[in-house]
Order: sequence, then structure tokens, then C-alpha cells
Amino acid sequence: MMRDTMAKKGIMQLKIGVYNNGVYTIVSRDEASALLALVESVFEGMAGKIDIFAVDWMGRIFATDATTLDATGLNIVTCFDLAEPNGFYTDANFDDFHNQVAVDRQESLFNMDQYEEWIKGNASPSDGVSCVGYKIPLFLGGEDAVENQELSDRSVYLHILAELHRSMTTDSTESK
Repeated sequence: MMRDTMAKKGIMQLKIGVYNNGVYTIVSRDEASALLALVESVFEGMAGKIDIFAVDWMGRIFATDATTLDATGLNIVTCFDLAEPNGFYTDANFDDFHNQVAVDRQESLFNMDQYEEWIKGNASPSDGVSCVGYKIPLFLGGEDAVENQELSDRSVYLHILAELHRSMTTDSTESK
């Protein structure tokens, strides 16, 4: 069950699928549930507060956040990147995110310069199940460069990132 009625309404109206040759993908409710478990395992403070609806070409996960509201009182969209791991708020609700932010700020939001560099010599992640992931995740010292990226099965890639992060935080907690 989704907590954000605006996102629920919006998702029901959007065609679930791949947009702009794999730059942005609205995910199924089944995939969103699996991604929710991963995000909440890495970003424990977000447990029970977000609803996932999409991913981008790099496997970054988009959700509405029930704890952060825009000026009209609607949940805003946040993005979670398991490769770093970090997140950022867009300051836009679900509708404004899709109608304004994802359109007007597409270049920076989706890191389009790097995407264009990637597709010059590689396949786009346009099959609905792939993403361009890091060979060495950024939180393990990998570089944010095309040379450190590869086309990956999105589910496998994100599960590995979450497991690596959890094992690192468990190891550091146990050594204290």
C-alpha cells in the first residue's frame, strides 16, 4: 500500500515503462516493493516513510517522502543512490517533479552529460531491467567515470550494493 495518495494517483495515470531510451523508468509495484526493502536497509531512517516509483539509468531510486512536504503540503520526491550511498531531495511533489523538474532540469537531474558519453560506445539500459552501474562502487573508492561503469541487471546490481553497504556498516559496528 502506498502512503502518498498523490504518487498513487500519478502512478496509476503514468504508463509503467522505460522513457527516453532508458534514462528514466517507472517501475512496477512488485519491483518498487523489492527496491523499498533495499533502500530501507541502507537508509534505515527512511523505513516506513517513502514510496518508490522509478529508477534512472544509473540505478538511482526515486520515491516520495511522507516526512518532507512541499509548500502545498504534498510529499516531495527524493532520490536514493546506493552506489554512494546518499540521497537528495528535489523539493517538488510527484506531479511537479514529472511536469517541471524532470523536464526543465533533466540535464543535471539525470546526469545527461555522462549518459551521452556512455551511449557513444555502449548500449543504453532501455530494456526495463538494466542500469549502468559502477564496477567499483563510489563508496569503495570507485571513480565516477564511464570507464568505471558497465551495463548490469538492475536488480542484481542494487542488491549487491545494498549487501556491500550493510556488510561494511555491520563490520564497522562490530569492530567498535
